[in-house]
Amino acid sequence: MRRAKGYSALCVVILGIGVGASSALYSLVYEIVIRPLPYMEPDRIVRISEERPGAAAATRNAVVSNLTYHAWKDEGSAALEGLAAYEFREHALTLPGETLRVRGAAVTPGLLSMLTGVPARGRFFGPEDLEPGDASGAAVVVSDPFWRDVLGGRDDVVGFRLLLDGRFHTVVGVSPPGFFFPDREAVLWTAFAPRRPVSAAGNPESSRSSAWGGWLRTRPRRARRRKGRWSRKG
Repeated sequence: MRRAKGYSALCVVILGIGVGASSALYSLVYEIVIRPLPYMEPDRIVRISEERPGAAAATRNAVVSNLTYHAWKDEGSAALEGLAAYEFREHALTLPGETLRVRGAAVTPGLLSMLTGVPARGRFFGPEDLEPGDASGAAVVVSDPFWRDVLGGRDDVVGFRLLLDGRFHTVVGVSPPGFFFPDREAVLWTAFAPRRPVSAAGNPESSRSSAWGGWLRTRPRRARRRKGRWSRKG
């Protein structure tokens, strides 16, 4: 190496470029393929959608209709531990002196618990949050960044009232640090229930179908693939 300094320097540079490129490639592959989802036991979380052969899809997104959702929910399965639905929502958040547009999601009561277990503060949604609200208004769960950056990390955040879309919502919980759903831009969640289909003769308006994003959690080592196409998120 001392006798061929130029050649040795060239080899060191080539090796350095190779090591750097390998590290960058591994980091990219880890982010896209290897890194697990930021959810509890992510290997049992499945993103679901439905297809109807020969029928035109109502949307290009992977969704489940309210008819299918309630059919699966009512039927149950030994392979399924939980079934949940969501949809994106945009809210107008009114603060002293300003109004902000914030991104969130409406979720069925069991979805947040299914994904992340327990909140950092307070609680997640329960069936009671789908009942008509009292004077305190509807329930809302906020993200950890929203609690820290918008609400100042206040200790009395549980029970704090937010004015969303002109209606007061009561904060019932804060998600754990690092958790996000459905994407990193969603900073709060409200509760909803997919409309249950009824006969057109009984209520024509309610008989119309609607579509939502669907997730489920399989039972440990007992997941069985049922008829239909399921795709694993991530």
